[in-house]
Amino acid sequence: MKTPPVLRALALPALAIALLALPACSTPQTRAQDNPAIMQSLSPSDRVIVLNHRIRVGLSKPGVFIAFGRPDRIFRGANQAGALEAWIYTTTEYVYAGGFAAFPTPIYSPDVFWARGRGRFAFRGAYGGYSGFYYSPYVGVQVPSRRVMFQQGRVVAFEELPY
Repeated sequence: MKTPPVLRALALPALAIALLALPACSTPQTRAQDNPAIMQSLSPSDRVIVLNHRIRVGLSKPGVFIAFGRPDRIFRGANQAGALEAWIYTTTEYVYAGGFAAFPTPIYSPDVFWARGRGRFAFRGAYGGYSGFYYSPYVGVQVPSRRVMFQQGRVVAFEELPY
């Protein structure tokens, strides 16, 4: 049986979306299963902590990786005691960006179109034919949600930011 052309055309975008969504599904339990050597290097009390998505002062970098995953940004610096490293984790915060208007170069589809740009979407008016385009005035912005400071490979400070 021959596959319809429409299904073939949708297969690649569906695969791309699935591959983009997979890293977002990472949890402490899946990271622990994928990295048994790291789990073996942690003490029994630290294993319980990291599997519950928590950390403590003195925890190693691999333990923080199991608890929170890969950081979105890493900053390095120094103080009197030596080299410092900060792991920054971010989240998306939607902020108000302005009023309603049509986007430049929109991508059209029936009843909905997506404009170029992160977090911008629009709906075509459905009352009495063409009645203009409207979009959400909110734009997604990456903001810090967690910061973990390391010195000599161990956590010396951490904070949850109020986002």
